[in-house]
Amino acid sequence: MGNLQMIEGLCSICEELARLVRVMAERLAQLGDTSMSDEIAAADARYRAVLGIDDAPGNSEQGDGRR
Repeated sequence: MGNLQMIEGLCSICEELARLVRVMAERLAQLGDTSMSDEIAAADARYRAVLGIDDAPGNSEQGDGRR
């Protein structure tokens, strides 16, 4: 496995983990548990900044389509 393939694989894993964290945060919010919501929001903001995803409506899944 080359370096580029390894980086692509790791990016894919990070994207999936970020999606799972967002889903878990939504489910916890539905149950009224807002613990760590600030930390989750900050981590999501850093993730989106690294990927260059802006929060404008309709642009939440911009990029290469792997999300």
